[in-house]
Amino acid sequence: PLIRLLKQHGTWATVQTASGMSRLIAVGLVLLLQPTAVKGWIRLNGVFTDHMVLQRDHPGLPPVRIFGLGYTSESVVIEGTNGFPGPFKVDVVKTGYAHWPQPLGMPWGNWSVNFTAPAHPGPYNVTIRSTANQTDFTTLTDVVFGEVFFCNGQSNMELSVGGTDNHDDEYAFAAQLQDKVRINFIGGNLSMDGPQISPTSGNWTPSGLNNGTIIKDFSAVCWGMGRRMAQWFAQDESAAAPIVGLVEVSVGGTTIHHWVPTDIGLACNKSGQLPSAGEAAKYAPGWIYNGRMNPMLLGGHGLSVRSVLYYQGEADSGENDRFSVANYECELRGLVTSYRRDFGQPNLPIIIVQLPGNDGGIGVQHDDDSQFATDEAEGWQGIQIAQQTVARSEPGVGLVSLPDYGCCQLHYIHKSPVADRAANITRQLVYGDTTIDNRAPTVTSITRNPQGPLMVDIHLDNTFGLHLKETYHCNSSYSHRTGWGPRIDVASTANGNVNLTCCSSSPMGHEGLGIVKFSVNATKHPHDYWGGWIPADLKIVSDTLVTATAVLPDGVIASEFSMVDINFGGVGCVLANANGQPLSLVRPTTVPQTLVASLSEKPAPPPTPIPPCACDVCDDPNPLPPPDGRIRIAALGDSITRGHPLKGKNLQYNYPCTLQRLLGEDKYVVYNFGAGGHTMLKASPPTLYANKSVWNSTQYEKAMQSQPHIVLIMLGTNDAVGTIWKALGNNYPIDYADMIRGFKALPSTPAVYALSSPPLYNGNFAGINQTVVNHILPGLVKTIAASADLPPVVPVFEGMGGVNLTHHEWFWGNGSYGCHPNMQGYQALSNIVYHALT
Repeated sequence: PLIRLLKQHGTWATVQTASGMSRLIAVGLVLLLQPTAVKGWIRLNGVFTDHMVLQRDHPGLPPVRIFGLGYTSESVVIEGTNGFPGPFKVDVVKTGYAHWPQPLGMPWGNWSVNFTAPAHPGPYNVTIRSTANQTDFTTLTDVVFGEVFFCNGQSNMELSVGGTDNHDDEYAFAAQLQDKVRINFIGGNLSMDGPQISPTSGNWTPSGLNNGTIIKDFSAVCWGMGRRMAQWFAQDESAAAPIVGLVEVSVGGTTIHHWVPTDIGLACNKSGQLPSAGEAAKYAPGWIYNGRMNPMLLGGHGLSVRSVLYYQGEADSGENDRFSVANYECELRGLVTSYRRDFGQPNLPIIIVQLPGNDGGIGVQHDDDSQFATDEAEGWQGIQIAQQTVARSEPGVGLVSLPDYGCCQLHYIHKSPVADRAANITRQLVYGDTTIDNRAPTVTSITRNPQGPLMVDIHLDNTFGLHLKETYHCNSSYSHRTGWGPRIDVASTANGNVNLTCCSSSPMGHEGLGIVKFSVNATKHPHDYWGGWIPADLKIVSDTLVTATAVLPDGVIASEFSMVDINFGGVGCVLANANGQPLSLVRPTTVPQTLVASLSEKPAPPPTPIPPCACDVCDDPNPLPPPDGRIRIAALGDSITRGHPLKGKNLQYNYPCTLQRLLGEDKYVVYNFGAGGHTMLKASPPTLYANKSVWNSTQYEKAMQSQPHIVLIMLGTNDAVGTIWKALGNNYPIDYADMIRGFKALPSTPAVYALSSPPLYNGNFAGINQTVVNHILPGLVKTIAASADLPPVVPVFEGMGGVNLTHHEWFWGNGSYGCHPNMQGYQALSNIVYHALT
């Protein structure tokens, strides 16, 4: 029965026997037989190891809990040294998890011991043994009681100390602190089969080992927050400083669905849609919660901690995450509720790290223009708004606001400000520290200023010592991009001197230009793809009042605009108070409805109509419309075909939609089957989103169903991700040829065109190998097309800059961001395809 169990649930390996013969054996069996492993069937969770930190006693906290698994036929005894509470004897009780395997026919159960933490912090040695088998025991050494902080989230929580820009300083801190901070990364299973009780993996480690470099692979944000807390505790000379324990559970690329219990994820699914089999790994709620959280929590009978630090949301902001943005606020509230329930701490402090500025600003919405509000609520800003809304409305929830950090880099390596602000909020929220003020400036109202046609008064609170603060990226290369439409970089000057502060002045003599931007409906000038942002000249009148006046492009008058929105932010600087706290996100209700109509010199004339773009081509058609006599073109590709980062009404500028207008909408219909992040390769390495092949997407399925007369294929950029190409790149021409044959076999007998992908201007973008994109794929696609007797490859690569990268101006961020064109670039791409077809 044991071998049968391991065949089903274990891991197998090939080993050499004494005679030199290879044998396939269960690694799980080998581990069970190792003398250093936990003996017998008494099993402990990964939060219980040598050097572990248990939460010390404090009013309002639950008792200390030590728990694990065993057979229901036995009891467990826990006893310690040096005055450790106990001994305790408890029976193993049936778990109720019927799907958990029953080895050797013996039913599993769980056991738990609750007790009040002793006054003395330790260290103690603690032995856990079975009453049924005296040889079945394990002894944990150097057990202490201190302050335990729980950190979880996705890749920016996962980003390690070794990956930051100040790792050597942190190693020195760790070495100095020795065992005053102890870290534990929790690994283990991910489960779509309901809550698990199988013990997670983990190991408590004092941070001072190896001269502090032991923290290299631990979360930089979690470590930085915990290190600062330990140093703060040490300043209190009236009592012995408690040891700090840090528990990290992080998985990169995950959405909030994975971090909440399944019932929360299902209850918050506003769309009512359930993930398909192919989407299950990405969208199924509870995946991480079931596998890694539940074994530590056991529904309120598990680990006790002092607070939770949660940093997640990037993966929910994606344009294709139909289960994410609309549901995020609901799921985040559910996370707060369920964590407090399952930690058994109704008042558990939870600190949320808000997504950083990223593109240099955080937005504001109002209800005047429902379509615009819907558009802007999508993506990054939608997640930021949800995070702030929950933090402001849920008692005991704090928010780390970061509009002045993270610009232009998804995984920014300067994590010290995050840790610093997280520690400050922990001190105030958890420990009631009155010596620190975390209040951030907030907008209380916005009113029209009669002195100018596009001028507003912005009224603020918490703005003592209001000033313009440079962002971390003020003087970085990211501050001097030119691919951002009307945004004017205040760090640039006419003589090229970039050492001037980002906030003091601009080439036009405007203070704080771009910190406030107006979003407008322009009758003549559509501006950039974000919807017509124009910069404002900012003037600080007092601590509570700032005026903003739109700075219009040359030759443009105010009457050509009707304002619909206001955006606060800026790549160079932000508004901040004397504490250095930046202006927090502005809520939709801040902008009164009457303000919009009052900001123009005279009523704006009706907007010039944009050439119509049928709803079945701007986005992936759902459902697929029936044939209507026009020539059907199926454009299959990745996010470049989809039109990233275009959103809402600006989505009509993607290349398939523009191509339809060029070809004539009375004769052609061009379907956009762009699947962001997908590959041509049928298989991909075993990663979190292993099922990102376009072959498994609804876009490919509908492209086949559309019975096209012409097929346009542009795939390869995501295949060029280093790990994917290295493992499976040889399959690219094979899979591409299979796709061509599949389309050619359709009853509509379409003409198939292969498009080369645009060049990659930034070699450090998203792990994509620039050599593969710019030097291998262009020639390889030509070879594939020639072998399949296709027409000449549509020369998107050459036309958009080629190997010499001659068209930076056609790409987002002047090419610094990577692979996605801006509006001018999408127009160029459309023209290239149009000329190839005609």
